[in-house]
Amino acid sequence: QGCDRMADLNDVPLSPKGVRLEIEGGGRTNESFVQRLFAGVYRGGSFRELQQTCADGVLSMAQLGIYKTIDIHVAQTSKPLSPEVVVKVKEKFWLYGGTEVGISTSSKEPVMKLHGLMRNLFGNAESLHAQISGGHSQKGSLSLTFTKPKVFTPRLPHSPPTGTFEAAANYDGGTVRDGNFMEKSSGLSLRLRSDDSRHQLGYQYTWRESAPTGKSTNNSVLESTKPTVKSSLQYTFTHDETDHPMVPTRGLFAKCVMEAAGLGGDVAFGKIEAHARAYYELAEHVSLGVGCFGGALVPTDIETMKAFSAKSEMTDRFFLKGMRDLRLRGMSSLGPCDEGDAIGGDAYFTLGASLSYSPPVNVLRQNGIRVHAFANGGSMALLSDGKGRMEDKVSKLVSLEELKMSAGVGVVAPTPVGRFEINLVSPLDGSNTFKGQLVWAMDTEYS
Repeated sequence: QGCDRMADLNDVPLSPKGVRLEIEGGGRTNESFVQRLFAGVYRGGSFRELQQTCADGVLSMAQLGIYKTIDIHVAQTSKPLSPEVVVKVKEKFWLYGGTEVGISTSSKEPVMKLHGLMRNLFGNAESLHAQISGGHSQKGSLSLTFTKPKVFTPRLPHSPPTGTFEAAANYDGGTVRDGNFMEKSSGLSLRLRSDDSRHQLGYQYTWRESAPTGKSTNNSVLESTKPTVKSSLQYTFTHDETDHPMVPTRGLFAKCVMEAAGLGGDVAFGKIEAHARAYYELAEHVSLGVGCFGGALVPTDIETMKAFSAKSEMTDRFFLKGMRDLRLRGMSSLGPCDEGDAIGGDAYFTLGASLSYSPPVNVLRQNGIRVHAFANGGSMALLSDGKGRMEDKVSKLVSLEELKMSAGVGVVAPTPVGRFEINLVSPLDGSNTFKGQLVWAMDTEYS
């Protein structure tokens, strides 16, 4: 009977009085911001529903990363069926700084980062993040990013806010791209992102300038040295069901990035890039992974907007390197070249398959280190060079005749900055000679 009585009480309809905030040791958080996160409390409902609403609110607050502790309890008021939800928090110190090693998104090489963070600037979980980075292939870059979470209020009454807004200013003093040219850039970007990070819409206004590194004097690089301004809209969709971000063994991952440039500036193009991976656990500690990348760039004339009536800028093309292509040594093991230097492509695809195994050694399994055997293949083409018929270029891109392949074995390890691999790999060029190369790479994207 006691259990039945408790179950009955859980279903009793309530009309909560509201949400009250208590900050331990002082802080910046506005009470109105917390009340918006717990907006579902004002819908009323049963005690069971109130518990779920409070749990959702605590999770939303924890994801903001500005609180050391979050405690919540339901306090009785003078009206038995009108309780008050009390949220008690202790904030993290508002200023934070540190150093770390990361991966450059353009050069795909390690960089050292020095960063500072100001938390909860105006009491609504806003933050300001400043970062300086540099490395072997990057002279130095500076970024300043303002972030405001929970910016959209749904039309449904008593629903918590959602979405994140970001505004960023960036300066890159020079990053070496594939060994033959250096790209400098500066610009502004705006982004809106869903809470689950599946959807992101952004705008980017960027000034770019490229110059030869001194190692290259080919015409393709010299023709691309003029400065350009890119004004573009970008949409990114990400779906991730994998069990580990760096060394997955089961689940699906998919990502698609679409960009349209020409809303101002002096370059115009449409660009799409897609990435999909699937992992299957064949047996205990044995996993099979298959993946593919693909992308297409369609340059257009800034005045007529006619497709392929202008040559693509080298800074907008695809450059494959590391774990996304053939895993071979060299700045770019896949794609068009001019006098031995990679010049990028307008379209590409790569395919990959790997069989990984977790060795029966405790220290290796505890750290997620695995051995794997893999095979990769792909092709890339420059479609906008004005040479030959477009149909012939596309046919050549997808033909097995132009397909390059490689295979090898190696060790995979997750690290705080990305996936690390060291592999013994050989190109599959039709000869019976083993041309093994010992290659290491670190990246956040892999096939």
